[in-house]
Amino acid sequence: MLLTRRLVTKRRSNSASMKQLERQKRRAAKLTKRLLSPAAAVLLVMALSANGQPLNSASTSELAQLFKIGLPPADVAILVDASLSMKNHRYGDVRQAVIDFTATLTGNETLSLRIFGDVASAPLEGPANNLIGNVATYLPAEPMFQNTDMGIAIQKSLEFFERDGAGEAQALFLLTDGKHQPPAGSPYTRDFVNGPDWQALRRRAQALCLKRPVFVYGFGLVPQTEVSLLLEIFPAANVEVVVGDASQAPAALRRARESLRIAQLRQVVEKDLNTGGIEVSLAQSAFEPAGGVTQLVTVRNRYRHLPVTLESVNLQNEAGAVPEVVCEMENPPRDLTLAPDQQWQGHLRATLRVETSNFRLGRVERAYRASVRLTPVAWFKQKAEIETLNAGRSEPLCDAPSVEITLRTRHGAPLWLIGAALLAGLCLVLIVGRSHKQAAKRHASVAQRHAERKRLVGTLKVWQSQKAEPDEGGVDLGALTACGLAQASNVKYQ
Repeated sequence: MLLTRRLVTKRRSNSASMKQLERQKRRAAKLTKRLLSPAAAVLLVMALSANGQPLNSASTSELAQLFKIGLPPADVAILVDASLSMKNHRYGDVRQAVIDFTATLTGNETLSLRIFGDVASAPLEGPANNLIGNVATYLPAEPMFQNTDMGIAIQKSLEFFERDGAGEAQALFLLTDGKHQPPAGSPYTRDFVNGPDWQALRRRAQALCLKRPVFVYGFGLVPQTEVSLLLEIFPAANVEVVVGDASQAPAALRRARESLRIAQLRQVVEKDLNTGGIEVSLAQSAFEPAGGVTQLVTVRNRYRHLPVTLESVNLQNEAGAVPEVVCEMENPPRDLTLAPDQQWQGHLRATLRVETSNFRLGRVERAYRASVRLTPVAWFKQKAEIETLNAGRSEPLCDAPSVEITLRTRHGAPLWLIGAALLAGLCLVLIVGRSHKQAAKRHASVAQRHAERKRLVGTLKVWQSQKAEPDEGGVDLGALTACGLAQASNVKYQ
């Protein structure tokens, strides 16, 4: 019984292994059939204009000049099939297309050029502008290899891309007319699924594409080519495959160059969009004077390459703002273009609209506090070009700082001032009273003098003698009369 169970278990295990092996074989056969299929080879046919530029898009040189951007470093790897079958597919035209293409590269682009067949040749490698005169010498005038080992060629390109100091964007261009037919002893067999070297190559390519932008272009010179093998190594989103004749190779190479430079521009613009912005700053964070104040506001374009148009600066009261404090921008901007790192300065005017009275007993002080948010309204002048680059955000990132405002009012008379006024009034009353008293006394004295004079004049009776002799008493009445009148006239006011 135990032996029977073991045999059944062993048969089931063998059956499962056979099923798994069959599935792997079917998968490998399916992949091989797909790679050999002419219809599947044309995975993506690029739309090219007559001069090789992508249709309906601005050229990279125009965009770079518009944004005033220097392109960052990039790597270009070109793999040219030099097997003998290329003789039948105008190898000379393909060779000339590569020579002409490398002459359009710049010193910021590092070139790695290889021919492959039974093996991959030692590369012609270095800054592209230094290699222009060497490309024609490097490429053989006629193809020379018997076999076509695509695996070893792609491996060498990955080693170039993985080196220290690699470019920030990379492009691989593979030109071939055949299938993967490796020589004996090559680690890259026809088993694209289970071959350990293919699996390792696939892992390296996937990891590389996660680190930086990598563009992979395959150009097949015949429909039966296996150039679509690139889709099994790199992520499908990174690969474009074209099938055409040798006359279309220059346009395809230019397409690859434009896509690479678009990626370089996109990197710079994306970095600028993520690190730059519209900055709003004020000279102070609070207002302290009474009545109102004018505060300096600075709006600066912190983008390194992107000009912005400043339409306005909006003011919005925060929660808890008091209506007595009114804020407004003096001479606000109107569709003002700010170049990178350029600024605009204006004034924020805060006024206090409240009625106060100084006829109040005691001094009263009151603070009115409010919070205002300053929000610039801006947009990119080259918004359409940024959207063409697909660089992410197409609207500027604007600061919206909040400023605290405190305005104070002081009204009413202080108590010490009221006491001083009362004391001054009392002193004035005393002084006026005394003056009145002295004036009354003087008036009384004058009246007394006048009365005395009247009495003397009224009671004095002057008798003028009709005689020349004195009277019985011997008194001269005429002299007496003159003396009395003189005394009366000498009465003075005291």
